Amino acid sequence: MKNTILIKAGGDVLASYRKRMALLETISQLAKKYHIVFVHGGKSQINSDMKTLNKKAKFINGQRYTDEETLKTVESSLSHLNHQIVCELNNLNVKAVGICGIDGKMFEIQRIKKLGLVGRIKSVNPDLILSLLKENYLPVISPISAGKRILNVNADYVAGTLASALKCKKLIFISDVPGILDEKGKTIKEIRMKDFDKLKKQNIIKTGMIPKVSNCYSALKEGVKEIYITNKVDFISKGKLNLCGTKITLS
Repeated sequence: MKNTILIKAGGDVLASYRKRMALLETISQLAKKYHIVFVHGGKSQINSDMKTLNKKAKFINGQRYTDEETLKTVESSLSHLNHQIVCELNNLNVKAVGICGIDGKMFEIQRIKKLGLVGRIKSVNPDLILSLLKENYLPVISPISAGKRILNVNADYVAGTLASALKCKKLIFISDVPGILDEKGKTIKEIRMKDFDKLKKQNIIKTGMIPKVSNCYSALKEGVKEIYITNKVDFISKGKLNLCGTKITLS
């Protein structure tokens, strides 16, 4: 969909009231000019709730291992965060609607057994999102989805897959780091997907950044024009986008 921007924010950013409100204020300004789709994770909130329950988080290649008890916590944490974001956007005069991957059969999901109750997206049905955008609503999407049963899905995968299906102009990942960092800790301004394997071997792209960047490749191939990873939450200046961080390109 022309002039659509998909923004994905991680739980570390959203856990900070100051950063969250600055980001939502930016989104409210962008929504005056673009169709905005907002996908959120919730790692910090989930980890905090699991700590309260004395349950330790387990990750495999940057993705959360999810058992039955963990899934209940993930559902609860993401639902609460989704409602909070929708409420705060509505208070900024944005017509926000909270949904998840289960709604409108948005995704066809296949379980990844080695990760427990976690799924990968096989196909996308963007009809619900398109209907909401047509009526000038702003979808706020939790990554919880379902195959034959409810499953946890990596929010970065949800963002990349949806951006592809919607033919978004830009895909912006709001992270807790300023972008992809080199061995000296400096932000790499631009990377090409052909360098992905080399950067992984050099341990520059690692842990949670691996699924984020690997999913960018298919999004770029499917027509997303530009992808950014940044920690800047106020990336609008004089009504125009002012993006920094790492730009990811196909070639």
